Amino acid sequence: MIRTQRGTRAVVVGIVFCLLLSAALAPVSEATLPTTDVDSGGPERSTTAATVTDPANNTTASDNGTTGSDVLSGVAAYRLSRAESDELVPVILVFDDQSRESRDGGGRNDTTARAQIRATTNRTQSDVREFLDARRANGTVADVKPFWTRNALAVEATPAVVRTLGGMPNVSAIHYDRPIYATGSVAPSVAAYLDSLSAYGETVRPDSVQRATSGTESWSVKSVGADDVQARGITGSGANVSVIDSGIDDSHPALRGQVVRWQDFVGDSSEPFDPWGHGTHVAGTVAGRADAKKAVGVAPGAQLFGARALNADGQGSMSDVMAAMEWSAENHADVVSASLGASPFPLEYRGERGVRPNETGTADIELYANGSGVYQTNAKYDGFKPAYVYVLVEPTRVGGEQIQSDERRAEVMRNLSVTLRDPAGETPLRGVDAGWWFADGRVPAQIAYQRFTPRNGTAIETPGNWSLDVENDHPESVSYRYRTTAYYPSNGSDQFSRYVDSLVTTTDTVAVISAGNAGLLGNRSVASPGASAGAITVGASRQTASDVTSFSSRGPVGFGADRRPGIDLIAPGENVTSAYSTSQTDEAEPYVTRDGTSMAAPHVSGTVALLLDANPNATRADVTRVLRSTARPLPQTAPTVGAGMLDTRSAVNETAELPPSVTTETTPPTDPDGDGRYEDVNGDGNVTLADVQTLFAHRDAGTVEGSREAFDFSGNGRVNVADVQALFAKIREN
Repeated sequence: MIRTQRGTRAVVVGIVFCLLLSAALAPVSEATLPTTDVDSGGPERSTTAATVTDPANNTTASDNGTTGSDVLSGVAAYRLSRAESDELVPVILVFDDQSRESRDGGGRNDTTARAQIRATTNRTQSDVREFLDARRANGTVADVKPFWTRNALAVEATPAVVRTLGGMPNVSAIHYDRPIYATGSVAPSVAAYLDSLSAYGETVRPDSVQRATSGTESWSVKSVGADDVQARGITGSGANVSVIDSGIDDSHPALRGQVVRWQDFVGDSSEPFDPWGHGTHVAGTVAGRADAKKAVGVAPGAQLFGARALNADGQGSMSDVMAAMEWSAENHADVVSASLGASPFPLEYRGERGVRPNETGTADIELYANGSGVYQTNAKYDGFKPAYVYVLVEPTRVGGEQIQSDERRAEVMRNLSVTLRDPAGETPLRGVDAGWWFADGRVPAQIAYQRFTPRNGTAIETPGNWSLDVENDHPESVSYRYRTTAYYPSNGSDQFSRYVDSLVTTTDTVAVISAGNAGLLGNRSVASPGASAGAITVGASRQTASDVTSFSSRGPVGFGADRRPGIDLIAPGENVTSAYSTSQTDEAEPYVTRDGTSMAAPHVSGTVALLLDANPNATRADVTRVLRSTARPLPQTAPTVGAGMLDTRSAVNETAELPPSVTTETTPPTDPDGDGRYEDVNGDGNVTLADVQTLFAHRDAGTVEGSREAFDFSGNGRVNVADVQALFAKIREN
């Protein structure tokens, strides 16, 4: 029987990851202490193997210098070298297409350019497709998915077939089809550190627990001004928003009738459903019905596409998400809303060392020029560069005796200094106290916890064996535990981010992507594909202040001349109430409150739907410009908050001047005779005494005063009783 990595990896990866993560967080046991006792003589020379967190699946594996074909990425080569001969390995092929960029479709209706792109794609992929079709029969190939928005093809094939593909015409690169995860409240790599650091003090842990709700509307919809836009008759009507997630429960009253298209990319369901709940929550924020139990939708008039690309555990593959995005664009989705991605991946070394008085203990760690280098020497085709290293040092013994108290450990720690050096023995990295991980903002005195970053704001450019040096100024010998973790964030050139770049330029679809929830890592923590330059990347704002949440990932993305903020704007991402799958609870109409950039992105997706309702001719470039130009400026830096806080009302008004509204309980007023005055005050289509009564009741409303020229029937420059009388007189005349 032919084996498949995709068929079993979700379960196996989950189990292995949990087991290895538990092991990684456990304290170093006495059995793992150095074999050479520093107190009995001789420098410590034993080493501890690195733990590599695989960017492909977030599991751990030993470092290996596997090599492969010139077109193989490091991760793909690594996977192939460890696969059985009959195992099906999921990969993505990228084809040569040098002239493609100049023919990218630049408009919503540019069918000629797209036809040319499709033709080029079919031509360059033809030999490979024929080759794969011929091998389906013997079971060495399965699940072929060609793409045209980017000239690529996903396939599951045996190692021999993949290596053969690497030598075929037009194949320029082969990448591992890595898993993708919904962006929950805290990134797994952050959660690992939080668990480890909690032993030393109270840590900053964003609340990821679903909470009970109250009230009838979402604070977040009101805070961005979406309720005011809806009151003026702009609800997102005519706009299609594709939610690429774990599915949508369209039986929920807030979403009934909203899902007009559905496709299941990780199963075979022909009807919309959501076995996890995440997608339903996102969809509710985009377009939850205004007449439901709770008004949670930014654009309740928008039509939803349900593109299920994540399974019941919130996991999917890069190719499944790509297929969902392409399907959405082909079916004329105006917006793809994706609250998913892969956070910067960590490479960790840990162990225990000893150091004599006035000497320095050294532990080697390996840093690579790019993420693929973890798996293959001189690796190519990788967009993940090492940007920073976290170092944790904790004294465990002094003078040969185990340290028993925090006070004693703190006293010893004051006599230790920590330095990170490059292979030449230099110290090009700047160490910063990482106290922001703790609730009081301080690293506990009994440990050293620092973040090392390049002094010039670049990637860590010197690969090789770095050393963690701990100098001992204590009068006695000291043993200490250490943990060093290098993080490799995307610089925007990884394959998933580049796919999104291609999608938006070939189709003019607006891609709204959550930034990720690795904010506690600090700057350069944006997930892929949020690192895409073509995406609208959304961070999460707090409920109680105009500020970014602690968990929201931050830019910048890229280095040097390619550096950019990485975050476009922030939107409500804390205590966001929305719909929840009815299959997950006994309630007939369940709602839950959740945190995360997953919750922030759909606020922007819904706002784009409102913009397109107000101006159906707006392009992707128009939408992006308006969202940025109308965002409320914040004092934080652009890599943290982008252009600022989402302002839905201002964005829509910038796109097409909003009609005045007297009250949120009425439909927008109209101007039946075209004289610039809105005699139909209550918006029912007739000018009657009811309009006089409505104007009298709301003559002091801020929305009326803000549009006084439309209601100044008396011509006195104000809106008051005189205007009520003038309107009454006008009605009597008619």
